[in-house]
Amino acid sequence: MTAALTFDVATHRYALAGRELISVTQALTEAGFIDSRWYTEDAARRGTAVHAAVERFHATGAVAVDDETAPFFDAYLAFQQEAGFVIDGAEERVCDPACGYAGTLDLRGRFARFTAGVDVIDIKTGAVPVWVGYQVAAYARLVDGLPRRRWVLQLRADGTYRLEPLTARTDERVFLAALLVAQAKRGWV
Repeated sequence: MTAALTFDVATHRYALAGRELISVTQALTEAGFIDSRWYTEDAARRGTAVHAAVERFHATGAVAVDDETAPFFDAYLAFQQEAGFVIDGAEERVCDPACGYAGTLDLRGRFARFTAGVDVIDIKTGAVPVWVGYQVAAYARLVDGLPRRRWVLQLRADGTYRLEPLTARTDERVFLAALLVAQAKRGWV
């Protein structure tokens, strides 16, 4: 994490010492991987609320969720109790100044069954998109520790969860290619 990294919530823009950085989501969208036509305002609001609840829970221990968010947060608590995941960070803003991108990784830590390395988890409250491996690879390359393991945690409305490993070896290269395409479209390269 870089102290000079800023994030404007209203515009969803990251900057490092005044220099705009492209977000992981923007890179994947501008390269054609993410099609936002299929997302609804309700789903976006729900996802934001669940992420905020997880962040608040890890920062303060407080749990404050509404009726819509509660089953997803219950699924998260079930994951925490059953999976043996030790949290080192939640909702962390990270960046790569050399490559010119930034993002907010959902969870960083380690599963108790592993003695070394770091695990990066992305939380989804809807369907798991095909591009999630590229997204989590972008975040994983910004954390310290080897090996880096990548996961997607799907929280469901029925209070259950599904944790899947992301193991495709090409995910990081695909993300970096998407980043380059997005930067070229913006005239940054």
